[in-house]
Amino acid sequence: MSASRTKELAEVLLEMTDENPEAREEAQVKKSLKEFATYLKKKGLLRKADAIIADYRRLYNKKHNIVEATVTLTSRLSEHTRVELREALKKKHNAREVHMLEKVDQRLIGGIRIQIEDEVYDSSIQNSLKQLQTELLK
Repeated sequence: MSASRTKELAEVLLEMTDENPEAREEAQVKKSLKEFATYLKKKGLLRKADAIIADYRRLYNKKHNIVEATVTLTSRLSEHTRVELREALKKKHNAREVHMLEKVDQRLIGGIRIQIEDEVYDSSIQNSLKQLQTELLK
C-alpha cells in the first residue's frame, strides 16, 4: 500500500471523526471508529493501522493548528522554561497549541535539540563539537 493510500484513509477517518466535533456525540465517534476498523479488517489493511494513525495525526494537527515538538536535552526543563519554550514555538510556527515531548539524553552533554516534523533546531554541545571537528578536518 502506498503512502498516498494511507493518507487517503486517514483523510476519510478525519472526516468521520472530526466533522463538526461540537455536534458529534462520543457514541457517534465510537461507531465511526468501529466501522472504520471493520473496513480495514475486511480489506486486509489492519497491518497499515500505524501508518494511517500517523497520517491522521498529522492531518488533525494541521487542521487544528497544533505543532508537535520533540525536545531533547540533558535534564528536564523547569516549568518556567517549558512555558517560555512552548510560547516561543507557538509564535514561531503561528500555532494555536504546541504539544511537547521531552526526552533526556546525556549524550548531548548540554544544550537543546528541538524537532518539529522534518525541521531540527540543534544547539546541543554535541552538535557544536561535531561541527567544530568537521571544520578542523577540512
